Amino acid sequence: MKDIRQIISELEQQQDAITRAIAALREVGGAAAPGVRKKVATAAAPQKRRISPEGRARISAAAKARWAAERAKKAAAAQPQTGKKRAARKRNRPQPAPAAA
Repeated sequence: MKDIRQIISELEQQQDAITRAIAALREVGGAAAPGVRKKVATAAAPQKRRISPEGRARISAAAKARWAAERAKKAAAAQPQTGKKRAARKRNRPQPAPAAA
């Protein structure tokens, strides 16, 4: 029993000596203790770009003009071209015979 207690005591002394040696080496080498992280300087995140109210208004006006042109183009394509067809029919219609007087 005495031998086991003596061995444990010697091991604890060695453990203390090793812990002190590691701490001294960390101070010299600049390494952090386990579980402790050094703060690393990180580059600041770039600021988010924001649009001015004037720029937003210009974009809005351009988009509205674009869609108005698209709607006008669709409306023109959707309208039947009845004016030309009616005029053509009238010209090709046979004329009634003149009444004999």
